[in-house]
Amino acid sequence: MAKAICVLATEKLADDYMSHITNLQSKGSSLEERSSSLSKTLDSARQDSMEWKRKYEQISSKQKIEEDQVIKPGCRVKDKELRSGDINLKA
Repeated sequence: MAKAICVLATEKLADDYMSHITNLQSKGSSLEERSSSLSKTLDSARQDSMEWKRKYEQISSKQKIEEDQVIKPGCRVKDKELRSGDINLKA
């Protein structure tokens, strides 16, 4: 009888162990899927960020070129003249 109890206890221990292993594998798979999803989201956010940065730099560069064309070195435009639309460039 003691041998039967020992066998049953061993089988229960093995079943508990296998159940625990299966549970850990399932959690590991879920974490891997979540990690993969977050990685894809991060990559997408990086691409969006780079695109917005490129657009910002493009607009900023265009604005700088326009400003450089309007205000040449040594030229001054008075605020009042600029607002009225009467621009006189003075050297």
